[in-house]
Amino acid sequence: MSSVTVSHNKGFVFVCQITDNCVKLIKCTSAGSGRKTKFVSLACEPFASPEESKIKEALSAALKSLGYSGNPVVLSLPRQNATLRYLKIPAQSPHEIENIISLQAPRFLPYSAEELITAYQVVSVDKEGYTHVNLVIAHKDIIERYLKLFRALNIKDVNVVLSSFGLVNFFNYADTPSSAPAVFIDIEIPSVEVAVVSEEKLLFSRSFKLSPSEADPAEKLSEEINKSIDSYVKEAQGARPEKAVICGAAGNADKLAEGLAGQLSLPVEKLSCRERITASADFLNKVGESAFSFVSLMGLGMQGAPESFSLLPKQIKSALRTVRERKELVRLSFMVAAVLLVFMSGFYRSMDNKRKYLERLGVELKKVAAEAGVLEKIEKRSKLIESRSQKTASSMDILYAVYKLIPEGVSLTGFIYEDEGNVLLRGQSSGLNQVFGFASKLDEDKFFRDFKPKVRYATKKKNQAGEYVDFEIACSRK
Repeated sequence: MSSVTVSHNKGFVFVCQITDNCVKLIKCTSAGSGRKTKFVSLACEPFASPEESKIKEALSAALKSLGYSGNPVVLSLPRQNATLRYLKIPAQSPHEIENIISLQAPRFLPYSAEELITAYQVVSVDKEGYTHVNLVIAHKDIIERYLKLFRALNIKDVNVVLSSFGLVNFFNYADTPSSAPAVFIDIEIPSVEVAVVSEEKLLFSRSFKLSPSEADPAEKLSEEINKSIDSYVKEAQGARPEKAVICGAAGNADKLAEGLAGQLSLPVEKLSCRERITASADFLNKVGESAFSFVSLMGLGMQGAPESFSLLPKQIKSALRTVRERKELVRLSFMVAAVLLVFMSGFYRSMDNKRKYLERLGVELKKVAAEAGVLEKIEKRSKLIESRSQKTASSMDILYAVYKLIPEGVSLTGFIYEDEGNVLLRGQSSGLNQVFGFASKLDEDKFFRDFKPKVRYATKKKNQAGEYVDFEIACSRK
């Protein structure tokens, strides 16, 4: 097995996925653009049992076979390890969105916010100022388990991104951009992942099992795809997809594409990985022969994921953000020093003067660096004091206070923050007592001391599940 030295291995990115029974790994150039990315090679190492020691051995063998040497690693988190929800949020800044989705996450999984890790993609912003996002939720233990494996192999530069975003990247690269939604299906028997894509954004995704022993696998696949489309339309309230595109492990995808064409009411297209990518002969041969799909891995290798896609724990994200800011400061310092050096060197002709000038420049840079550090501390303290002295509550603060007071049996369906600072709360409850109890809680809470909560209406209604109360509470400033 040939080894690759550090000098020859610069500029590469490794993308990995750990499934139920194997480790998949690809090596590609880090060009930052799908059309410039070249896929060099891949490895697939099976493991007999899901014990951490066995997975670690397989991961180590896969990395070694591709000549890994301290390069960045992107881990493609399998779709079945996360929950996705389409949300409408009354905020636009990344900081507010992150805080709100952290509060929302425990609504969808029975864990506290501290036990969950979130990521998101902004899909759109409507005229009312609401941001529509795809929220990704994963349990912290799942992510920590993966990170522990990489730490054990002394791999530090690791990011974790949901596999669905890799599928979207690959689809955007390989297919003609369109505003009409399309269903992109990645097949790797027994696993199948379905993603609904529109305008280069992920609108919905779902994974399911497709047993190789199915009497009619195309019929079963068609049933699950239709189920996925119905769930997407119900959750995201979007237009129905206009076509289905199949990709994945070559043998499985080819056979199912033919059978599926007669089962779905949508036009079905087959997308070949080999014909759409720039890759070495070794990579193409291995992809063509493999029973595994590398589509999501290739998609994540084609384009760097934005920070909002990352499923790293908050403390790691914060540390990485600080490192990036410091690197940027250092880079700007070097640029300023280089410009000054070029400008001033014209005034000094002799080598002796240049040497003296460089020494003085080094001393000045050290002084500037020390002063910059003091200024940074002063700026941080000023911002902290400013934020603490802010008297007007933001929409995010009010939303957080409301969610802390919501009683059992009451759910919010609308939150409107008006220009005058007034707030409208719309929702549903199991009875009238809960509505007026909720209004009383708001009136008694210290946070709402400047508001006068009033129940505008509370109307009993019926649906298939039974009787419920539709209500609106207006919180007007006194």
